[in-house]
Amino acid sequence: MNFKLFYNISELLSLKKVADKHGRNITESDFTIIKKAAIISYKGNIVWVGKYKTINQSLIKQLIKTYKITQTLKKYSLNDSFVMPSFVECHTHLLFGGNRTSEFNLRQKGVSYSKIASQGGGILSTVKETRKLSLTELKKLAQQRSKDFLSQGVTSLEIKSGYGLNLSSEIKMLQAIKSIKNLNVISTFLALHTLPKEFLSKEQYFNFVINKILPVAVKKQLINRVDIFVESMAFNKKHMTKLFKAADAYNLNLSVHSDQLSKQGSSCLAAKLGASSVDHVNFVTNSEIKYLSKANVSNVFLPGADFYLKMKYPQARKFLDSGARVALATDYNPGTCPCNNIEFIGLLARLEMNMNIQEVITAYTVSAAHALNIQNKVGSLEVGKQADFISLNKSYDQLFYSNTHNNSPIKSVYRLGALVASKGQVVVEYALLMVLSVAIAILLVDKTISRNPDNQGFIVKKWQNILEVIGKDDQ
Repeated sequence: MNFKLFYNISELLSLKKVADKHGRNITESDFTIIKKAAIISYKGNIVWVGKYKTINQSLIKQLIKTYKITQTLKKYSLNDSFVMPSFVECHTHLLFGGNRTSEFNLRQKGVSYSKIASQGGGILSTVKETRKLSLTELKKLAQQRSKDFLSQGVTSLEIKSGYGLNLSSEIKMLQAIKSIKNLNVISTFLALHTLPKEFLSKEQYFNFVINKILPVAVKKQLINRVDIFVESMAFNKKHMTKLFKAADAYNLNLSVHSDQLSKQGSSCLAAKLGASSVDHVNFVTNSEIKYLSKANVSNVFLPGADFYLKMKYPQARKFLDSGARVALATDYNPGTCPCNNIEFIGLLARLEMNMNIQEVITAYTVSAAHALNIQNKVGSLEVGKQADFISLNKSYDQLFYSNTHNNSPIKSVYRLGALVASKGQVVVEYALLMVLSVAIAILLVDKTISRNPDNQGFIVKKWQNILEVIGKDDQ
């Protein structure tokens, strides 16, 4: 059923005014609430939003005519919930093998991240473990970890490669990322993460990435955007400029890990070159903040990494008060932020960077959508955008307040108008449940059929599909 009416919404926060302002200079008055609201969607996109009492037969007929709808309208009660756009997580390194607990222990003893990396630790240690994993193993990890974000209300999720650093492993990572179900996944090419041991120079490896890995990733349609780590231990602004030029030829979106550990001057240059996001931006001057605040770019803050590295946080108030578009993300990775909890990230933003609740919500919706260049699809609840939303017990002020386990205010998560998570648990696809039911019925009722080797193989295959979708933890 593709023609849906969602009603019994006590209050609806559409964020339309926030989207109209492109996530800049947001105030509490921009958070307009529609009481006793409703949403009508068709084929996963919003075709109407407003007060429920204004819906009548004339409106329905007009929608049917406009969108050439041949189906009957199906009604779904949201049980007096508060409804708002779902979240956009715009910066993760979600797919990796192993962990970096030993590195964490070293940092506690005072060893710097840079020194650990120079001794073969850091990113390279994760590359070693990730390369060991098969495509099947990577797919399972990707599905399981993405599920954790979905249960938190994230329906658009960015994931980077960058732990392969050779042709086969980078492509394998990207194929696993592409296989994720139930979310809108944005795949980012980050082969320029650091210099792998197989190469003697950064120039040699850079040329290999641009001439060998990137074209294959594009040809296989595995990526939406590119990224590069600009830092003294990694790559420089010249590398970034050349990468962006190559990516422009493929019509890919641009992003950069910029000015995180030291001042590199990469943030402003990336913005000038058309990047949709500059991520970290810890070490920037007042004049650079002023420039970035006027540029058409999302400044993505990653306070989880700053927390783990015991670094200074970005100067959020200077950015925001200057009119910058600010996004938030987890930077989920095994080394500098082994945390995928968006509530904690929002809490850090409020406590450590003095961002208010409206700014945090904007950062995790409209501004994050801009960072990924998907603002025309998600981030707010408007006609023409996807019916991606969450329902809460009460108002939005329940968000980014508590970090208590299993105490999320989110009741349910919808993507393209379909329920995908409820009370923190991912909803299993109904079609697969039906297959399981049929398989069990065959086994129980008709022993002749169940003993047929061909039928046994069919049943086993469908059961394996179900286990892959619901994830290892739920088996």
